[in-house]
Amino acid sequence: MSSQTFKYSITISKKAANRVESEKLYKQVEHVKLRAFNASRVKAGWKGRISDDNLEKPKKTAEGYTYFARFSVTCKPARARQPDVVEAQWQEIKLTIESSAKINGWEVTGQDGKKVKQKEVAFAEAKIPEDWKSHFEHLYERDDQISIVLSALQAGISTDFDDRYHVCLVGPPAGGKTEILRAVRTLLGNDAVLEYDATATTQAGAIKDLDSRAEIPRVLLIEELEKVDENSLRWLLGVLDHRAEIRKTNFKVNIHKSVKMLCISTVNNYDLFLDMMSGALASRFPNHIYCPRPNRRILEQILIREVARVKGRTKWIKPTLDYAEKNRITDPRKVISICLCGRNDLLTGDYQAKLDRTSISKFHKKTRLKLKKESRDE
Repeated sequence: MSSQTFKYSITISKKAANRVESEKLYKQVEHVKLRAFNASRVKAGWKGRISDDNLEKPKKTAEGYTYFARFSVTCKPARARQPDVVEAQWQEIKLTIESSAKINGWEVTGQDGKKVKQKEVAFAEAKIPEDWKSHFEHLYERDDQISIVLSALQAGISTDFDDRYHVCLVGPPAGGKTEILRAVRTLLGNDAVLEYDATATTQAGAIKDLDSRAEIPRVLLIEELEKVDENSLRWLLGVLDHRAEIRKTNFKVNIHKSVKMLCISTVNNYDLFLDMMSGALASRFPNHIYCPRPNRRILEQILIREVARVKGRTKWIKPTLDYAEKNRITDPRKVISICLCGRNDLLTGDYQAKLDRTSISKFHKKTRLKLKKESRDE
């Protein structure tokens, strides 16, 4: 049995013009407690005790009455836990308390005996320049996707980012998702955009980074969101929803900061993304935008551009596309490589023959069939 004990507290309050029956208030507070400290959390060592004496004798002001209920929270895990893990669980419990309390008009007003006060925050300027089209001109047949991204940006800009309709670009690799993110960065400038490598960003690291910034960017870009460990993404839920904030409260720090940012992310594995955090993460993104891989017509446009860039011959393009179509190659990066590496050898078929003789996919297929046969023989 672990000897660790973690202690926290959180206070919720409710204002009313007239007196409210104490029995009704007790039921509301008890409902919050049951939601926050469900069976799984109790099993993990969490326990919440309510101090609710004020419900009988509310504080009277000129505006009416104010009721308070304080949760004294302890965690005694059955086995030793890293403080960061416990802190992440506490953040989840706080979110549950806040969302459950809000249903009946309560709000969080204090944590660990301290009044919750947001830091004064400065935000970077974000605006869509008149020459915005030039930033996306290298992307072919992605006008609809780009238009939706720009619409979400404009909605944020026009409301001082009170309206933040986050965008998730979904689809297989090489569908232009990353290129759209890069274009947004050049469009708005580095000061207005924050880009996180989600697989290398921990919850503690993200909160520390955002808290230390004197000026908060307006747009958050995240690549391949579904590949991130869920425990490293808990901070993102508070950033993406209506609260637009980061919070961290323990015996060392008390962080509560507004971070009104619009998030644009990419996702390759959509099914995995939908299941993350029981669907809570995906629900924060109103815009799920599909970006398919390019067809032959788009690949031709890409090759025309790339061949012109190296002052090559347009005759290379057709044999490249024929070979790609025959072998079901739709990744523009691979198609460009075939064209610009094969060059004149594509016109005689020599380069295609070399690719066939060295094809890893055929080798891999043969290897798998061989292993499968050996398995059956055994």
